[in-house]
Amino acid sequence: MKKKAACLAVVILFGLCGMTVFAAEQPQAGQGAFAQEQIPAGDLTFDGFLSDLIAALNARRDLLNQTGGGTLEKGLAAQAAQKEWEIMGKYAEADFTAQGENEEYLRGEYLRGLEQQASLTPDEPDDGKFWKSWDEGYLRRAYVLEELYAIYYLEGIPEEITRQLGETTGGYAANGTPEVYQLQPLVGVEADGQTGKKTVLALKKKQEELGLEINGVVNAARVEELNRKMAETGQE
Repeated sequence: MKKKAACLAVVILFGLCGMTVFAAEQPQAGQGAFAQEQIPAGDLTFDGFLSDLIAALNARRDLLNQTGGGTLEKGLAAQAAQKEWEIMGKYAEADFTAQGENEEYLRGEYLRGLEQQASLTPDEPDDGKFWKSWDEGYLRRAYVLEELYAIYYLEGIPEEITRQLGETTGGYAANGTPEVYQLQPLVGVEADGQTGKKTVLALKKKQEELGLEINGVVNAARVEELNRKMAETGQE
C-alpha cells in the first residue's frame, strides 16, 4: 500500500494499531453503532469525555505496541479510527454548552475530526483523496489534544503523544511570555499573560470573525497572523 510520509506522524501521535480488516457490513461513523455504553446524550459529561478520550488513546498505544508499529496503510488507518469510535462515538450527539462554551467546542471539534477519519474506507481508489481527508481529521484532533493538555492539564495521555503535540500544532506559549501579552489585547481580553480558557476561547472567536483557521493555539505565530489579518481588514 502507498504510504504517505505526513501520516507517519499520525502513527506516532495517535498510536494506530494493526487489526484484522473489518467486514464490508461494518457500520459507519455517525450511526452510533460503536458506542460501548448506551448513555442518553443528555447524561454525558465533559469529565466523562476526557476519561474516555484517555482510554481511547491508551488503547491505540497498546494495540500499536502489540503490532510493533511501523507503516501506516489505508486499511490500518481506517480500522484505527473505527476502533476509537467504539469508545468516543457516543459523544457525537452530546452537547456540553451548559458545562462550558469552550468545552462544547472541544467536544464538537474532536468528534468532527474523528468522524471524518472513521467514515473513511480502505477501498477508496484515490490515495490522495483518502490521505487528504485523513490529515484534515487528524489536525482537528491534534489541536484539541494540545489544548486539553496545555490548558486543562489533562493527565493520562501517553508520553509518546504528549512529546509530539507541540511540534504538530505549533505549541502553546508559556504563561507570562511576551507573545501571550501581545495576543490578548488583539482578541479583547485582559493582558494578564495567562494562556487560559478565556484567552483561548477569545482567540477562536477572533479567528472565526477574521476567516482564519480556528485552532486556539496561543503563540507568536498567532500574534503575527492576527496582526496581518487585522491590518488587511482595517481593524486596529
